[in-house]
Amino acid sequence: MSAPTRRLTLKDTFDGHRIAVAAILFSRLRLPTAPAAAAPGERSSILTDLREGPREFSRRRWVWIVVLQFGVLNAAFTGATTVLGPLVADETFGRGGWGLVVAAHTAGFAAGALLALRWRPRRALGIGVAAMASAAVPLASLALTPALPTLIAAFALGGFAIELFAIAWDQSLQTHVPRAALSRVYSNDMAGSFIAAPSAKCSWGPSPTQRAPRPCSWGAPPWS
Repeated sequence: MSAPTRRLTLKDTFDGHRIAVAAILFSRLRLPTAPAAAAPGERSSILTDLREGPREFSRRRWVWIVVLQFGVLNAAFTGATTVLGPLVADETFGRGGWGLVVAAHTAGFAAGALLALRWRPRRALGIGVAAMASAAVPLASLALTPALPTLIAAFALGGFAIELFAIAWDQSLQTHVPRAALSRVYSNDMAGSFIAAPSAKCSWGPSPTQRAPRPCSWGAPPWS
């Protein structure tokens, strides 16, 4: 068995155990009894549900304003980090170093989640949204000083802020949106927040970006 095959097998084994542990943890949840299903004549059609989703979403101004913000932010951040990041790494500290940067970003997520478990401010969502201004720090660092220690610290900060916001966002939605409308609001949230990300990734791909990734990366921080 070749080395890549062994690594793939170990990864799959780890993922399998992780999913098994998650299943055990989910089995311990105690959820309220689901309401009785509606009678056949009372069930709404798919078209009705599709109309109701945007209606429930748009009637809550605080929801769609935040989603609009993240539609722009996610487009700038994912486009710059997934396309320009590896190109900058190739010119400077190498792809192995970029792996450390991505790992630091994930560690920032974990640190933000740990803080959110203990810190319960009155205006958590407002603080989370304000903290997202720090998402410009990793992108500016990528353009200005792509040194490995700087990027590790910057991306850890970015992951920390993102997780603070994400937990406050989920808590706010689940607190202020009625349960009957929650899934519809969430689906429109996901669509609005990420709909521009694929186009943003493609927009960073033309040859000028590949010839000069660091100057091009300056286009991302103002939008994040």
